Amino acid sequence: MQVYGTAISSPDGAYAVSEALDGQVQTVSVAVGDQVRKGQPIGVFQLSESARGALAQAEAAVSAARNEKSRVDRLFADQLASIDQHGQAAKSLADALAAYQVASSVAGGRSEKVMRAPFDGVVTSVTVSPGMKTPAGTTLLTLSRNNALVVQCGVEPRHASSILVGQNVKLVALGGGEPLEGVVTRTSSVINAVTRLVDMEVSTSAPLMKGQEYQAFVSAGTVSGWRVPSTAVQEDEQGTYLFQVKGRTAVRVPVKRLLPREGDQLLVAGTLSAEQPVVGSGAYQLSDGALIRVASATPGQGHVSEIR
Repeated sequence: MQVYGTAISSPDGAYAVSEALDGQVQTVSVAVGDQVRKGQPIGVFQLSESARGALAQAEAAVSAARNEKSRVDRLFADQLASIDQHGQAAKSLADALAAYQVASSVAGGRSEKVMRAPFDGVVTSVTVSPGMKTPAGTTLLTLSRNNALVVQCGVEPRHASSILVGQNVKLVALGGGEPLEGVVTRTSSVINAVTRLVDMEVSTSAPLMKGQEYQAFVSAGTVSGWRVPSTAVQEDEQGTYLFQVKGRTAVRVPVKRLLPREGDQLLVAGTLSAEQPVVGSGAYQLSDGALIRVASATPGQGHVSEIR
């Protein structure tokens, strides 16, 4: 089966870069298509005034709780504070520290944060620009792992049932290049509303370039038979047949077509003999048992090109 597709980011390999707090994008240092390394700076994000205020408030709460804990500790040592007061001061400090750790981890411990690539990959989209204010959770850009590209192909709905996960696929770039070996990794159970085809994903260990278009040859199964000239196969009321040459006699052999015609050849099933040539031209003139004289045979092809 022959289909066409385009290299896209695998849903499993895509990663959205976002910030848990609202703020403003200061700089974006990458563009779509750029290769990035793990830990590489990809932009600078500044927390909003309210987010910075929350971080400062959490930090002040820790300072106040720590001072109160010190004061109660001194009173407790002089037996001027109860055990309950001493325990409550310790708990208040622990709560303040926990709140600060949450705010600090979200904000990166500072009001301005350098965003870094979480892995080696390629930038697949940039949805913000410097100076843009973004709400909490907004996707700023997306990355795709280097090995997480797949070829998404469209299959005619009538053929979709014959495509199974695990089937082998040969990929050929429309722009030229060596064929790549791949395998079907996902098939959809619905028709794509845009293409009106059924989506199929092909993975390969070979490097792909996002956006490259490919021709995909899917091996949906294996058929074994005899490859013979299409002119050799005849039909009448008794069925499909061809003639083989045994000595000087034409022998009628019933056959069954296995696949559609490919060029000037057909793949058929039947009890043919590999030792006997197949009549490839003029077969329509023959009947079973007719005497023939071979005029010429195509070397290595096992069929008679002409009879007399």
